[in-house]
Amino acid sequence: MPKKPRTESSKPQNAARKKPYARQEKKAWRGILLLVALSVLLFLPVWLNPSLNGDDAAQHYWWSKEFIYELGQGNLYPRWLSGAYGGRGSPILVYYPPLPFYAAALFYVGIRDPLLSLYWGCWLGLLVSGITMYGYSRTLLSHRESLLAAAFYMTAHYHLFDFYQRMAQHEFWAFAWVPLLLYGINRGSLTNQWSAFFIIAAAYALLLMTHLPTALMITLVLPIYVLILTRKARPLARIAAGLMLGVGMAAIFLLPFLLEREYLKALGSKAPNQYFHAGFLFENLGQAFRQIPFPSNGSFNLFLLAGDWLAVGFLALLIICTVVVWRSDYRRNHALVGLWVITIFSLLMTTRLTTPLWRLLPQVKNIQFPIRWFSLVSVGVALLVALASAIVMRQWRSSYLQAAALALVIVVNLICSWLIIAHAPLQPEAFQKRISNYTDVREYHPRWWDQQRHSELDAASAVVVAGKAHVTPLDEEGTTQSYRINTEEDALLKFRVLYFPGWQAQVDGQAVAVAPNDEGHLQLALARGEHQVTLRFAATRLQGAGTLISGFSLLIFLATLGIAYRRTRNAKALDLAHSAMATAATSGGKPQPAAK
Repeated sequence: MPKKPRTESSKPQNAARKKPYARQEKKAWRGILLLVALSVLLFLPVWLNPSLNGDDAAQHYWWSKEFIYELGQGNLYPRWLSGAYGGRGSPILVYYPPLPFYAAALFYVGIRDPLLSLYWGCWLGLLVSGITMYGYSRTLLSHRESLLAAAFYMTAHYHLFDFYQRMAQHEFWAFAWVPLLLYGINRGSLTNQWSAFFIIAAAYALLLMTHLPTALMITLVLPIYVLILTRKARPLARIAAGLMLGVGMAAIFLLPFLLEREYLKALGSKAPNQYFHAGFLFENLGQAFRQIPFPSNGSFNLFLLAGDWLAVGFLALLIICTVVVWRSDYRRNHALVGLWVITIFSLLMTTRLTTPLWRLLPQVKNIQFPIRWFSLVSVGVALLVALASAIVMRQWRSSYLQAAALALVIVVNLICSWLIIAHAPLQPEAFQKRISNYTDVREYHPRWWDQQRHSELDAASAVVVAGKAHVTPLDEEGTTQSYRINTEEDALLKFRVLYFPGWQAQVDGQAVAVAPNDEGHLQLALARGEHQVTLRFAATRLQGAGTLISGFSLLIFLATLGIAYRRTRNAKALDLAHSAMATAATSGGKPQPAAK
């Protein structure tokens, strides 16, 4: 029977193709709105009572506040907190990733409150983690199942524990980038699309600029995951190239951290953490279940007991989900098998069974606390829960026992998440007391400092140590300070600011060498006369090199992204032209030019 010629009212072929994608887009946006609502619900307690007194609450509040101040002074990438230690300053930002601080600063523009800006920044991290988990799950699951995985990931007890009990801002934000990295690797191993290269590079750079222990953990397990997915040379090369470009884009932070650590007291020794074995889990279960170990309030013992609670919850979920999923056809899915393997491995890394690995690989000890492996466990468990729930719902009548067991362990884990929020240390008076007496983290002290607060420098920003001189401060705060100094004879002065590589001095417009005194403060020798002295904290050569590498890597990223976009656009235009020609040929009409 001859085909009917296409009439004017018949729909174009490309429009028909777009319909399923439009429906998928609508579903995705509706899903994102649901995740927004869930994130708001999870953060309501801290917005209603903004006084979270978690383990690291005071330090992250002060660091965020000082970071925002330095941005306000025009420092686009602050490396020195000039307000720390009563104006003595601190190099924390040389060694602590900056991305979560930028998130808090973004909200400060409208909120003008550093504490609320910190909470809103963490809220954004929670929302982004749900969105990236949804995107990663879509490579394996349906829309509804992926939405369930994202919701469970956001409400996972260790995820909420990181915020409500520990107030570990950077580790909490790291939850956002692990699913994105795995999503890029999935696409890179299964397709020839170069978009995976850009996703991998961006996700790895963002993770390195957010939390190094999480980045170290995912780097250790990635070879296992990738080799289970593929052993073909081209996908492996694409994945490796993406990771390398990600390292390059993060060099602005990563290079100084790795190569200038000897400037700090604790990190400078480069000795890995030797006390990791004290944090192994599953060893105090009896004591843990005799009490509710929340809030932890900085107690290491309560921290471990809370970890045992979380560990049992994860283990129960993993066992039930494994039983359900491995009886289905999904056990043949390489991506799922890879995720299952790294989830099991990560859970084992929290136990004493893996002590040989902790001792064999020195860098693993820098993770410090075995409980941090739960960041990776949360990803695997969230996806497995969504998949197992979908399987059970499809065949629940033939497997009442599995359905009941899965429902029970999910409820138990959600109760644990609720307990973490319900027992959150929302303590206004205690929090205010902590931030008013805060003295910062000792491991980030400059190694030249004697760690004594010399009282004479509380009253004056510069003190004459030898000779006679009169000091008039013109600007004694921040990373650029200026003084007018009149010396009656050769004099030696010490300044309030702590010495650290990067501090430079100019006397009457001429650069002069600076050095630390015995106390660790910056000192300067001046000849007789009237002088204009300027102190400025600038990037070291290594920091400058890191900035150049990051800038060059970012240019490569943007240039290759532009080339890839152009090729994709040209390929689509060519496909439309061929489609128009084929339609015209079958209908007997003349081919129409492709729409620009």
